[in-house]
Amino acid sequence: MDGAQFAKMLSDKHLFELNRMEHKYSTVSVKEFAELLRQNFAQPLPLTDFSGNKLFYLPNLAQISTNGIQKTE
Repeated sequence: MDGAQFAKMLSDKHLFELNRMEHKYSTVSVKEFAELLRQNFAQPLPLTDFSGNKLFYLPNLAQISTNGIQKTE
């Protein structure tokens, strides 16, 4: 996968909706994209899904922005 397509897929607003991503891009591209994310960016969690597969998360995409929080006194 070339860098331009990876960046385009990473910035897609439907990043976490893989079925929509497969319609926009090819199924092979989405699988390759997911594998690259898992290998290079994802952090493992000490949890498994219902099938027994390990769960991962993307720390840079899972961060919560605190810019809108106001301090009250």
